[in-house]
Amino acid sequence: MTRIDQVVQDAAEDARDNGRRLRLWLVVAVVLVALLISSYAVFRLYQSIDNLGSQADNNANAAKLLAQQVEKLGGVPVVQPPEPRQGVQGEQGPAGRGIAGTALVDGRLLIAYDDGTSRDVGPVVGQPGAAGAPGRGVVGTAIVGGRLVVSYSDSSTEDVGQVVGTDGDDGQPGRGVTSVVAVDGRLVITFTDGTTQDAGPLPAGPPGAPGRGVQRAEVRDCTWFVTYTDGTTESAGNACTTQTATVTPSPTTTSTAPPLLPLGR
Repeated sequence: MTRIDQVVQDAAEDARDNGRRLRLWLVVAVVLVALLISSYAVFRLYQSIDNLGSQADNNANAAKLLAQQVEKLGGVPVVQPPEPRQGVQGEQGPAGRGIAGTALVDGRLLIAYDDGTSRDVGPVVGQPGAAGAPGRGVVGTAIVGGRLVVSYSDSSTEDVGQVVGTDGDDGQPGRGVTSVVAVDGRLVITFTDGTTQDAGPLPAGPPGAPGRGVQRAEVRDCTWFVTYTDGTTESAGNACTTQTATVTPSPTTTSTAPPLLPLGR
């Protein structure tokens, strides 16, 4: 076999291999397409089944409501409505566990569960941060030109702003009191504008001390002795004289002097 024949034979073998591989890929492609079509058909079928099931549930609920309305109206439904379908109940899952308590130990969070177990969640408290810049305090305040100026402990000052407002308009002229007198037990005030005001009755003063009267007057050993109603006795002067005193009562006053007694004992 010549070199050319060998090349031709190899080319023929390659062509046959390529043909087999192409047929194989075609078969695989057809199978994949068929699987995709089947999967889509199955998906649509399940979707249709779900839609029909949901529609059946809706119809069952509507029929049940209609039956309840008929019963409320006093009627008896001819056909009892079907019960909505119930899903398949799965198996009961394992009991869960709750948190019984938490604690911080060396900056780490520890969780204790109600089943007796515990878990170290990890660090939850960070490292202390760097120290901040020194603060400043207020050492004094002053009002300058109606503005508040604050002095701080770092020797700086700050003009906070206007704190004193402008003067308002002048008010109406006032009036003073020129006199205060009592008239018939009432306080009357006279003002500088010529008006007067009755401020009302004056309060009653405190009661005075009890007075005393003359109970009797007598002469003992040429001396007047006056005895008062409070039991006290007082010497009123010499009663032995050769002159006769004449007392003329005043028309507007009443004499309270003791009567003259005969001279002698």
